[in-house]
Amino acid sequence: TVQDVLTAIRDAEPRVMFCGYNTVHYKLAIFTLSAVICGIAGALYVPQVGIINPSEMSPANSIEIAIGVANPIDE
Repeated sequence: TVQDVLTAIRDAEPRVMFCGYNTVHYKLAIFTLSAVICGIAGALYVPQVGIINPSEMSPANSIEIAIGVANPIDE
């Protein structure tokens, strides 16, 4: 499965390449998927705050968002 290939690429990329898989295609696909998810997240963030200005993405806010994603609050 794709999950097994991605895990193998993470653990031993040269071995996966030796087995005949094109790791660049898998990496590019996952990078593109993550960019799409980030774009959707940004599009959903704007209606909540109303307007986005550069101070909204300060390092402190970025760290706060990362912590919130890594440790969600149970409601």
